[in-house]
Amino acid sequence: LAVVNNRRLDAGQVEANALIGHVRDKNVVLVDDVSSTGNTLKKAALVCKAQGAKNIYVALAHGLMADSFDVTKMFDKVFVTNSVSLHGCPHLEVVSVAPLFAKAIRSMLTGASVSSLSKSS
Repeated sequence: LAVVNNRRLDAGQVEANALIGHVRDKNVVLVDDVSSTGNTLKKAALVCKAQGAKNIYVALAHGLMADSFDVTKMFDKVFVTNSVSLHGCPHLEVVSVAPLFAKAIRSMLTGASVSSLSKSS
């Protein structure tokens, strides 16, 4: 496990100022909840690449994907849920949240535990 310490300077500027852990010759998965421009992820990727990371993958819960978010230059693959409508982003691996949402709704309607959905089988 490695952590990139990012510090937001203002609404549009991010500084990646430390890498805690070792990534040399490793595949790295950067995880974020929401991203629109990808600037935070790009800074983290640069830090990891500078320390010898092999491949950089991204996992996003909600990809707002502004036009400036260019996935082809910085990342080997970007995985994103379809919780937000994605248009014009051909290099993304979209993961559907529909089955999980359906199970959650079914659980709520039948009085079953929704928290049990987060436990691995």
